Amino acid sequence: MLSMPQLGRFLEAARHVLAPGGHLAVITTARHQRGRLVDLAPTIIRRAKRAGLPYIQHVIAIRVPIEGDMLVVQSDPAELAQLRLVQAMELPPVVSVHADVCLFARADGRSR
Repeated sequence: MLSMPQLGRFLEAARHVLAPGGHLAVITTARHQRGRLVDLAPTIIRRAKRAGLPYIQHVIAIRVPIEGDMLVVQSDPAELAQLRLVQAMELPPVVSVHADVCLFARADGRSR
């Protein structure tokens, strides 16, 4: 994972290499860190705007198979055992079923 200064430098560099009207897609997923849910999408959007890349679209990418109207989530035996142990103090296993795709555009021909 990039640090915030690295993210800012990456987005600034991306703006310079994109042609006017070009697009940048950034894929991210919320995750648990130190017992908290961390969603980087809002931070990425703010940093991209500062770098001159307006946020134009949010797309959800499903990462698991779909059968009919249900998402198919597969777990290994250890994860199933943990799910069944109601008294467990730990967080249950995290199953990532989607990713966030944030789409940005370089709107003008100016160089920053």
